[in-house]
Amino acid sequence: SGDTAFRSARLIVADMLNYDQKPVINRLIVSLPLFAIGVGIAFIDFDIIWRYFAWSNQALSVITLWMITSWLMRRGSKWSLLALIPAIFMTYICSSFVFVSNQFIGLGACDAAYIYGGATTAIIAGGMMILIKRGIRNGGEI
Repeated sequence: SGDTAFRSARLIVADMLNYDQKPVINRLIVSLPLFAIGVGIAFIDFDIIWRYFAWSNQALSVITLWMITSWLMRRGSKWSLLALIPAIFMTYICSSFVFVSNQFIGLGACDAAYIYGGATTAIIAGGMMILIKRGIRNGGEI
């Protein structure tokens, strides 16, 4: 996964800077600073990095599920509920984790943390539904 991460990072940086990657020297110009960052990261406790990586991976799944839900709803698909339910569920899981975990707010596994997670989920889900409905009314433009 390290090789894939460095390759992806190189391609993302090059794409953002509109930097041609065909010449090998250009690949090195983008890769060397990324490798330097990688060496620096190697001195950090991987347990800490892994915890944030795991949460960000789940957060990415939430964003993806909301995008799929939006895409299906804008097309009037009868299958949009199949993406909406997991999007709401995973939003709640990630939101609750932010309040429960010492990695973030750190309230612990108490009722308040889960209530805050639910309130955050309601706000995000409500906002997403408003944006999706607005996009449907405006022909896809938000």
